[in-house]
Amino acid sequence: MNPKKALAGGIILILAIGAFVVVHFSSNRTTVVSTRPLEQPAPSVQPDHQTSASAATAATFKQADPKDIQEFRRLNNGGQSDAALAMGEKMLQQGVSDPGVLTSMAEICLSKKDIAKAEIYVSQALQIVQNDNWALRVQALVYKEKKQYKEAEADLDKVVEKGDQLDKFHALATLRQIYLLQGDKSRAEECYNKALKIKPSDSSAMAELGKTEN
Repeated sequence: MNPKKALAGGIILILAIGAFVVVHFSSNRTTVVSTRPLEQPAPSVQPDHQTSASAATAATFKQADPKDIQEFRRLNNGGQSDAALAMGEKMLQQGVSDPGVLTSMAEICLSKKDIAKAEIYVSQALQIVQNDNWALRVQALVYKEKKQYKEAEADLDKVVEKGDQLDKFHALATLRQIYLLQGDKSRAEECYNKALKIKPSDSSAMAELGKTEN
């Protein structure tokens, strides 16, 4: 036999055996891997995940029973704000609420100077009814307490633009206070005059507005 042909034949045989081993090994390895149970990916954890009451969103709430809402209002309007607040918090724990109840709860917390809770409740109310005039006014009061005057102005401007007369009056009264706190007496005077046009002869309105400082 020709030595060169014999050598070439030997090389081809070696390469063929090597290819068979590689394919066989890869096939077996793939088979082993494919028979393992698939692992579920670990759930992602958001870095800003909240664990407090503020974590609750509108999507988690069901509409409260009308009888419970009526009882809440009875307590709140009857001067039993603590009992009303406790009832509202119990409703939240049960996964039910109402935007009006949440806004009232925010007002109660504001009166108690619990600004953090007030902000949570009015924020939840606005998730349910976006741009609600009453809730925007209450949120502006929260901003006012936090000295976030520009944010408060933005909310109140929305109410003045699209609210009814009563909403506009209260928004202008609060805007006047905010401008005075910032030393802007000119704009405070402007709000005062606009509010008086809405309630020109209402003594309670005059008391709420007060007299613009000189």
